[in-house]
Amino acid sequence: MKHPARVVLAFSFAAIAFVSIGCGSSPTAPSAGGGSGVGGPTMTTGGDVLVDASKDGGVWWFPQAGSYSPTSGHQGKALADAIRARGFGVDELGRGIPVTSTMLSSYRMVIRVGNCTKYSNAELAAYDELVARNVTVILLTDHMAGGCSTTDPLALRYGGITFAGSEKGTITDFAPHAITSRVDSLFFNAGATVVSFDSRKVEILGYLGADRKPVMGVINGFAARIFFLGDVNGIEQVTLPFVDNLINWAFGN
Repeated sequence: MKHPARVVLAFSFAAIAFVSIGCGSSPTAPSAGGGSGVGGPTMTTGGDVLVDASKDGGVWWFPQAGSYSPTSGHQGKALADAIRARGFGVDELGRGIPVTSTMLSSYRMVIRVGNCTKYSNAELAAYDELVARNVTVILLTDHMAGGCSTTDPLALRYGGITFAGSEKGTITDFAPHAITSRVDSLFFNAGATVVSFDSRKVEILGYLGADRKPVMGVINGFAARIFFLGDVNGIEQVTLPFVDNLINWAFGN
């Protein structure tokens, strides 16, 4: 479901994952002690994975309101717990928290969720430093309707990608790639589609509908692995083997 933007402030605490994400080889071993043991209003713990939901329009934290906890129910919890179930620490950044270079430098993978508020120059510079490192960056945007009508500035910055509209359906048309291996379908719930991109950098991996609108892919040419998807809700359902593939690819397995 899509929901209005909400102010969120939360980080991950120790959690026992309840989601199993399937069989197969495990990614590179998690870093010792990273990610999920400490939380607070103004700090992250560093280590494995940061969910940067600082620009989230409501699809990650709903239905929590007032006081926010990663261990309580929210739309993004299943995906975060699926990653935790593989032994990786996950911190979840609250809406409105400024992103810094120091913060991002502590993680091996950053999942950026949503782009409903403007990035400062310092935040853009922080991401520039991040993509120059041997890490993984996952850019999850969402529909361009309602209050979140500006195309994803990070996807535009690194891949010349512009998004538009709001489409709902099931992705069944995939290009061969480690991320799409054995994937038959992926739900796409009112997400944005790609209307333009830099073909020198971008490799499209998934198309929606009979008119084959691009919706997902990878951006090449950086030290970081960069994946993008025009929807958040679909991946939050932890579709297998897609999520399993993405985690393995992210950690270089």
